Amino acid sequence: MKWGIAGTVTAIGVFVSSVYVSVTIYKGWGAMPFYAKANRFFMLSFAVLVVLGYLNRQNGAKHKRFIYMSSLLILEPILNGVTENLHIENVEAFLVIVWNGLFISLFVYDWLMLKKIHKISWVGFVWFYIVWIISVLI
Repeated sequence: MKWGIAGTVTAIGVFVSSVYVSVTIYKGWGAMPFYAKANRFFMLSFAVLVVLGYLNRQNGAKHKRFIYMSSLLILEPILNGVTENLHIENVEAFLVIVWNGLFISLFVYDWLMLKKIHKISWVGFVWFYIVWIISVLI
């Protein structure tokens, strides 16, 4: 229970600070690069998934996946910072490998525990790529 309260407070802090940074740095949708647009979608997705995780805290399988998926979707700015600090030259390849590796690890976990891919896992994976496609096209 203590971790849940701490996690909720942290999630609120992450959301509020992300909104602040996003609004302060980018003046309008048209001024944003595609990855910033994706982060706006992911920020909202993060908030929804944390709420769903909280509402499903009595169902371990759903709770874990909602919280894990929310964590994945909010990672993009952190991963970009990692690429800069480590001076990774092929940023796109690195990000594709890391993102897909994180999702594959979730799928493997699902398979080992449930003998199937949980709906939350594959829907989150599909949503991840839908957001990137939308962000590039608009």
